[in-house]
Amino acid sequence: QPGAGKTRGSMMYAIQTLFARGAAVLYVGYKSKEMLLFLPNVEGTFRVWSTRSRDFEGTRLALDPRVVAVIDPPEEGPYTSMSKCRVLKFVSNNAEKHFRNWQKDGVLLVTSMPTVKEVVAMTSVLWNNETTPHPWQVGKLNTLEEKVAEVEKRIELIGPIIRQVFNSQLLLEAAHKSLSSAEDAAAKVFEKKKKKK
Repeated sequence: QPGAGKTRGSMMYAIQTLFARGAAVLYVGYKSKEMLLFLPNVEGTFRVWSTRSRDFEGTRLALDPRVVAVIDPPEEGPYTSMSKCRVLKFVSNNAEKHFRNWQKDGVLLVTSMPTVKEVVAMTSVLWNNETTPHPWQVGKLNTLEEKVAEVEKRIELIGPIIRQVFNSQLLLEAAHKSLSSAEDAAAKVFEKKKKKK
């Protein structure tokens, strides 16, 4: 299921593991166009800096072997991932580009959909004021409670699919697709009953 959170979940697990080891982590998000540097300190917390992901190639951090770069590549188009630092790349299961690659090691990992509670818990992090609310909701959903209520409604409509739930345009596309599929299925049932008569 595209958009269920496979790539994001895997990246977050890797980043949390690196944090637990006290590593300096450079998150390079080509989809979000954001680059974040997490530097650990003696108190067990992190100092964080941010800039644009397109600056990855020219940053000195990419040359530092002590840094681990966690890269979320774009769905399409060229991007930079070569560097002297250690690199972890998380490619999406694009059927045409990547999905066939599982045959190389003979292992196919199948995961369950995220639960409603898990998606709701992501609201404070994944809610984007530019892409999540519908145009008529801009400036109206300000508290976390209001955002959670909206997320719960969306989950009831299309299911706990992270990408669609937190992107209003993709949500509408998914809803229209579901409606169209339901109408087609109903039409087929109607035709069968009609032929029996």
